[in-house]
Amino acid sequence: MYNPDDGVRSCVQEKMTKEKTQNAANKMRCRMDKNAPTLETVKPIVGKGEIDTIEKLYALNQDEIVQGYREGWRNRDIPIGKSASYMHGWLNAQVDCRYMESSEAQRKLAHDIVSRAL
Repeated sequence: MYNPDDGVRSCVQEKMTKEKTQNAANKMRCRMDKNAPTLETVKPIVGKGEIDTIEKLYALNQDEIVQGYREGWRNRDIPIGKSASYMHGWLNAQVDCRYMESSEAQRKLAHDIVSRAL
């Protein structure tokens, strides 16, 4: 037997699921900040430690990359005295969040990865 409440219930459940998904996506989205560091302000800190080849990437500590990425995703303060691995992760998070533009080294690394995959 048809129960009209079943249709209403499923419609409400579907709407709630969509809202939960949207809220989660909004929380993960990064927001632009006028006070965020720029590539120019970070460059002296990173120095020659920028990673621009796969060989340099493989030499890094993966756990520190992940830690730097996670902290870079949430925090725009420029880290001082961190390892090249940490800074690589932090810079990538800053670029992924669109806090700053990618550096030449990041573009070279991406090109190196893509060119070897073909």
